[in-house]
Amino acid sequence: AALGLAIAMTAAPATAATYNEGSDFSGAFGSPTAIANGFDTITGNLGTGDYDFLSFTGLAAGAQTVTLNLAATGGSVFWTGNFRYSTTPFTSNTSGASAGSIFMYNLGFLGSSLTQSLSFNLGSGFAGTLYLALNLSTGAGASYSLSVPGNAPVAPVPLPASALLLAGAVAGLGALRRRGKRAAA
Repeated sequence: AALGLAIAMTAAPATAATYNEGSDFSGAFGSPTAIANGFDTITGNLGTGDYDFLSFTGLAAGAQTVTLNLAATGGSVFWTGNFRYSTTPFTSNTSGASAGSIFMYNLGFLGSSLTQSLSFNLGSGFAGTLYLALNLSTGAGASYSLSVPGNAPVAPVPLPASALLLAGAVAGLGALRRRGKRAAA
């Protein structure tokens, strides 16, 4: 019984998960798709003229790096767009700070660059709310993976060893009480 109690009181490690776009993330800056805490990787797809707006309200405060990895899909020559972020809600499709321009190309025998990585750093004063916008202006499509390490779940706080000692003491007192009742009977 004490072993079962000890196992039950041990905290399991927190693991992060991937949030897959599924149908489609919001294309409206005024109502971004809210990504719940616990998802540190977000995957999705962009089509020509497509916007994806995301919001994270439970990010860990403090310095961290957010990274976008893109891969061109479909048969195009050029893929262009932008990656923007803000700590306040977007007021238009083009508001917020630029985290970089999307530019991928396929020029056949002249060369190609069909993947791209863009990232930005949040400073030590970051307070936990982040809005992201991705846009593909030209190109047949692109898939992406967004790494947001500050959105990983917070590890549960394990119970201290003294809790096990207290449980053992209570069990011991209960055993002594039963023993005392048997002796009196």
